[in-house]
Amino acid sequence: MAEGDVEVHPQRGFWIVKVEGQRFGSSMHVLESDAVDSGRALARSMRVGFVERGQEERIKEKDSHGNDQRNVPG
Repeated sequence: MAEGDVEVHPQRGFWIVKVEGQRFGSSMHVLESDAVDSGRALARSMRVGFVERGQEERIKEKDSHGNDQRNVPG
C-alpha cells in the first residue's frame, strides 16, 4: 500500500479523494461531505493521515489515523 496521506480537494466542480504520491485519484464525488467520508475511511484503513483542502487549496482539516512519527505525552 501507499505510504502517503489521503487528501480530499476540489477539482473541476468535483471533490477528489487521492492518496499522496499516486498519479490518479481514488474516487470522485459531487458532494464535499461524501468525499470527506470516503477519504477518512480510506485513511483509517491505510492507517495514514487525512487532509481536507478547501476551494483555494488551503488545508481545512488535518487528522492522523495511526502510524504517527513520534509519541508525544499529553
